[in-house]
Amino acid sequence: PEALNSFRAASKGQVQRSLNTLYGSVLSTLCLTVPAVLLIGTLTGTKVILGLDPFEMALLGLTLILIRPTSGKLTQLDGLMLLVVFLFWIALQLV
Repeated sequence: PEALNSFRAASKGQVQRSLNTLYGSVLSTLCLTVPAVLLIGTLTGTKVILGLDPFEMALLGLTLILIRPTSGKLTQLDGLMLLVVFLFWIALQLV
């Protein structure tokens, strides 16, 4: 539903609303769903597997390190580094 709302807002030229909707969806998944699944897995004694191979885990870790700004703001260089990590991941998926 969030994706459809975001696409609808983007088609109407409401870019800020579109981005806010997508960011909210991603944050709810990362901050609510994943910890909830890990907690339920721990309580039930079930092993939870993220589904990433070790190299993809390294890229995820690198991404999390890069998105933690030290000055409180992301710079163009931070964005460029994230873009390079993303393009590297895409290249690996195609190979």
